[in-house]
Amino acid sequence: MRYILGLIMASLSAPAMAFDCAQAKTGVEHAICSHQTLKAKDEALNKKYQALLGVSENKQQIRLSQRKWLAERDASCGGDSVESTRVDCLEEITDRRLRYFSPLRIQGADAVLELLPYIGFQKANTKEARTNVDIELFKFNRPTTKGPQQFNARMATIIREATWFAEPAEEADRYFISMQADINDFSPAFISVTIIDGSGYPHTAGAQGGVSTVNVNLKEGRDAEYDDVFNAAALDLIKSSCDKQIRDNKAEMGIEPDRASYLPDIERKAYDMDAWVLTRQSATLLFAAYELGAGAEGSYECSFSGAIYRSMVSKDVFE
Repeated sequence: MRYILGLIMASLSAPAMAFDCAQAKTGVEHAICSHQTLKAKDEALNKKYQALLGVSENKQQIRLSQRKWLAERDASCGGDSVESTRVDCLEEITDRRLRYFSPLRIQGADAVLELLPYIGFQKANTKEARTNVDIELFKFNRPTTKGPQQFNARMATIIREATWFAEPAEEADRYFISMQADINDFSPAFISVTIIDGSGYPHTAGAQGGVSTVNVNLKEGRDAEYDDVFNAAALDLIKSSCDKQIRDNKAEMGIEPDRASYLPDIERKAYDMDAWVLTRQSATLLFAAYELGAGAEGSYECSFSGAIYRSMVSKDVFE
């Protein structure tokens, strides 16, 4: 782990753009130049990277993030030669980056809504004892209405709070903050995004973060509310279906469910719109570790789709 982190940090001053194959040096560079499809994807990624720099207000953050991504790509997939470099790994990682760097555009009532990558990057500063931050979210490009503006404010708050996080100076392997956003569903009326928090210490097993969501009612210009999505009968359906799903999950782990303890938590959580993954076809309620049992049980989730989902929703909020 420390070797890989060293490669990443040492490469932050390296160029983050496409290279001349005549000057290829590393196994990764030779592999890219030797595979036409991979080379085309690398060139496409560079074009999207340059386009993002052209419209972004945080160019330095994007440059640093891309250099770190290049180092992680090389450390994960690279070898000393073309033969020892994993081309399938390079393609998978490059495809993922291409998707993130590709703007999402839909026609709104008055204008085109465009979602762009929104990156927060910070290298730990020993003097100030700040932590390493690598956050990849989304934001609307130049929003003019309240809904997209509210979504951008939520994203900015996540990055601002993360970059102010500090750890004691004596902690040699500093806590790192790593977050990635996935778009669950998006329309001119509503957006639902999942935030995957992979934060933790490099020397510990697994991340200490979790999963949360951001749901914004773009039509109304505010954070989503329970009644925006669910009808009067939904709460009973949520509690009964979620109760069964939790009992089944606990039974699979050989755990006797304490229903009297967790049923009130299900009802409380149902009203927390930052715990719902929402799409046009389904809804998933997320519970963090410790919320419905011991920490060793991990997190739980309750999923609703098909007929039960249709009977829960008051309307299609994405319309």
